[in-house]
Amino acid sequence: MGDDEVLFTVDGTPVSREEFQYVFNKNSVNDESTDLKAELDEYLELYINFKLKVMEAEALGYPERQSFQNEFGQYRDQLAQSYMTDNQASEKLMQEAYQRLKEEVNASHILIRVDETAPPADTLAAYQRMMDIRKQVVEEGKDFEALARERSEDPSAAQNGGNLGYFSALQMVYPFENAAFKTPIGGVSMPIRTRFGYHLVKVNDRRPSAGKVQVSHIMIRATEGMPEADMEAAEAKIRDIYRRLQNGENWFELARQFSEDVRTKSRGGMLPWFGSGEMVVEFEEAAFGLDTLGQFSEPVQTAYGWHIIRLEDRQGLKPYVEMERELQERIGRDSRSQITQQAFMDRLMRENQLQVNTDVLEQALLTADSTLLMGTWVIPNQPNLLSQTLMTLGGGTQVVEVGDFFQHVFAKQARSRYQVPRQYMMELYQQYREDAVLVYEREHLAEKYEDYRYLVKEYRDGILLFQLMDDQIWSKAVADTAGLKAYFNSHQDQYRWDERAAALILNATSAEVLAEAKGYADAKQYPTGVSQAAMTFSGPIREVNNDQRKVLNQALTLVVNDPTTSVSFTVVGASRDSAGYRSLVNYLTERGVAAGRITTQYTTGTTESIKMSVMSTRAKAMESYFNQAEALTLVVKEGLFERSQEPVLNEVPWKKGYHPVRWDNRYFGVYINDLVPGAAKQLNEVRGAVISDYQDHLEKEWIAALRKKYPVRVNEEALQAVYEAYDLK
Repeated sequence: MGDDEVLFTVDGTPVSREEFQYVFNKNSVNDESTDLKAELDEYLELYINFKLKVMEAEALGYPERQSFQNEFGQYRDQLAQSYMTDNQASEKLMQEAYQRLKEEVNASHILIRVDETAPPADTLAAYQRMMDIRKQVVEEGKDFEALARERSEDPSAAQNGGNLGYFSALQMVYPFENAAFKTPIGGVSMPIRTRFGYHLVKVNDRRPSAGKVQVSHIMIRATEGMPEADMEAAEAKIRDIYRRLQNGENWFELARQFSEDVRTKSRGGMLPWFGSGEMVVEFEEAAFGLDTLGQFSEPVQTAYGWHIIRLEDRQGLKPYVEMERELQERIGRDSRSQITQQAFMDRLMRENQLQVNTDVLEQALLTADSTLLMGTWVIPNQPNLLSQTLMTLGGGTQVVEVGDFFQHVFAKQARSRYQVPRQYMMELYQQYREDAVLVYEREHLAEKYEDYRYLVKEYRDGILLFQLMDDQIWSKAVADTAGLKAYFNSHQDQYRWDERAAALILNATSAEVLAEAKGYADAKQYPTGVSQAAMTFSGPIREVNNDQRKVLNQALTLVVNDPTTSVSFTVVGASRDSAGYRSLVNYLTERGVAAGRITTQYTTGTTESIKMSVMSTRAKAMESYFNQAEALTLVVKEGLFERSQEPVLNEVPWKKGYHPVRWDNRYFGVYINDLVPGAAKQLNEVRGAVISDYQDHLEKEWIAALRKKYPVRVNEEALQAVYEAYDLK
């Protein structure tokens, strides 16, 4: 690096101006009101401290720790993956798919099957057969449908003449989709190779996309091979259901009673959303022919039976921005993803200067024999061949020998569908070649991409820093109780309470709520949420019934879990010895509620009733009572508060007593029960803040020691260059 390229050194290790500016630009929060020069100077000090800590972590062997290697390796692999895809090619395919989704194509095809691993001679024979069929259609004018029934090896062609109905993008394998969308109406494509074999595609029609629909159906099964009487009975049954629907009977009830689609009948026949090409043609045409929500079709027959279809919802194509993630995922699962992968691989081969010695490759392929197809091939004992260069990367900087490739073949071989050993070894070679290119690319990403280089370095140093800081500062400060106490004692003047109020603060949405809450506060008995339940038991009570048990259990749960609560009964028109009162009390005491936590009041009345409530001595408990209908109807705070802690305290007199105030669109009632003079805080009251301050103290001492251990030198010439880069003098 030149004189102005090294910004500073730590114990002689240089840090470039470029690196500092990259990190500063990434993390700066500069705006027009900020002193940029001051921010740069401050950040430089922080970055020097950061580098000092990293150097110490390296000196202490942190990079060799397994915990560091695991975390750093996982991050580096994740980051590398984002650089190992062709984003431009993916975006192009996503845009293409979206445009095609706006249209639907009706196409027919003829299929000649040929396996993906078939020998070249078999592949050529299938292609020539397909070209002969195409000639009969294009040049001799023969009927495509008739030829499909006669020659196609798609079993469905005998029934449908090769017609696939309407479909859109992402429903067929990509080569087939391409042919369908690129062939004009009435035209016939050239033979198209897919994993199924060769296809001829004839385009019959195009139309704008019908979007997607969601429908319900009622189905009566009637499939080929059923007795004629059963077929007739199925049709009669569906037509009877149709008449009942026309007469206004409930769709969902009829679906649940009569539909024979067991997967959907319980939910009224509801099916998932679908578009063109996703259902059998007859069903699809009827579904898309419905215009208004709730409209149902006449009975429709498919290969599965008879259906009545009802339109539940319809939607058009969403905007691209809303479909982007879905398109990305679907393309990743679609055969077109191979296009992006291959385009990416071709680019990597060029960029990484892959050179293959084709003569040596041919010699290697000659070693393939029938044992390879069985998965039992062994590396031949041919030292001269094994040591020959098969390919090079990086302009010859990395050499791959035949022996390296043969190790891959030996490890990866398995029983194969290939009929020719050379073909199988060629596939294994292509896999090996691509793996070698990907490994080389991954290992050289830092040389190609500045962002990747800095991100990896930043994350590596960040992990080292975190682990070192935890050991040297954070955990140490927590564990060093003697040091923490000594620090607190020597800085006790920093930890003091201002004058505080022992206060109860009621914060309500309305004056009415505040008045009710004040009544409870004055009595120092606070209702709980259970009090709002149906807790009045009317009429003569002999023993606890199921409805009463549910209410009692609510109270029981609260009382058992909260020692500040008690149960209060108000008994009207009955005596202490009444069976009803005793049964309620016994239910609670038998389940662990102490008799001393149950109080009773008796009043006269003509009708016997018993009202129960659960009260608490804790003011906060009444929030659950007031907030059942609407959250924040009442907020209760109780404790010792400085004025700065609760802003409403600045709105009321700072003296004992009850102080109501309307403030911030709420109704407040502030009980100041006592005023506590300012005093020194105890360590247990401010432990968290003291630990944080002690950590800062330890870090400053540690940084000072590191600066002595690892001398820092700032290059003023480079620093001026940094200032100039930001138009500063």
